[in-house]
Amino acid sequence: MTLSAIVFTIAFFCKMRNFLFFCLLWSNILPAQTNDFSESFLYFPQNMSIILPAYGGIGSDVQANFVYRSYLGPLSAIRVYAANVDYNLQKKDKLFPAHAKHSVGGGFYSSREGDFINRNRILFRYVWHIRLTESLHLSGGAAFHVINYVFKASSAGANGSDFAWSGNIGVALYSSSFRFGFAANDFNQPSLTPLDVPSVVYRYYTVHAEKSVELGLQTKLKGSVRANLVPHGYSSLAASLGLLYLDKLGISGFVHNTQGWGLAFELDKLEMGNSWLDLSFAYRFPYSNGYRIPYNSFEINVGYYLLKLRDAE
Repeated sequence: MTLSAIVFTIAFFCKMRNFLFFCLLWSNILPAQTNDFSESFLYFPQNMSIILPAYGGIGSDVQANFVYRSYLGPLSAIRVYAANVDYNLQKKDKLFPAHAKHSVGGGFYSSREGDFINRNRILFRYVWHIRLTESLHLSGGAAFHVINYVFKASSAGANGSDFAWSGNIGVALYSSSFRFGFAANDFNQPSLTPLDVPSVVYRYYTVHAEKSVELGLQTKLKGSVRANLVPHGYSSLAASLGLLYLDKLGISGFVHNTQGWGLAFELDKLEMGNSWLDLSFAYRFPYSNGYRIPYNSFEINVGYYLLKLRDAE
């Protein structure tokens, strides 16, 4: 039985709501799936180290991030989970920025589209940081990814799973108020075939810039721009602009050139002994025309940062 016949059989026996759900998913993966990973996050400034490895370990000696995203309405079964951890390997007597810093990290990503499609990644990352001037630093990073695509038709129908490897490599310049990074992602352009139709994960390039400016009255203006350049697929551009008060309370607006626009609310640097916690909630409204899945979606980000050892002494 061909894959098209399997899809038709499932659709015939599903209720109309499930049929609509499945068709929307299927339109996302034919004729070839690409860049689901790079486009997964609404409030992208919170998760750039996942697709731009040179950002790993910038904030503190130990940091961890978790993100959850889902849709509202009929597509609430589409959910994305991701977790990310970075750890500084340097000893206390060789603290950054006086010495170069070496960080290792890793995490996982899972996109679960109901009972039909699961896309998963496990990633491992290494980042090297050096000081260029008193305030400007350079970092370079590389990551290795294990990718798994799973297709489940039904308990009695065809199911399939396939694995591949990939990775990304990048560089970044940064200071306390500025970041600029570039990465080449999925550079080997892997292909996975959970059933009889291959899904190609196209190579893409990410450019990101972020800047914060003091406005006075303990308020900062911060902006961020991210571009994903896909030579064999659709490229994208996203931007955010917001205000941060007392380094604690923030509100931002963000926009994506094809997916829609939204708002994000932040609680930053909530102190917990020698560490702090960041929380954010983002809500996205799709454009009225042209979006493939026209439902609102939301995202929750949690970040944990252990302060630098130098600050703790």
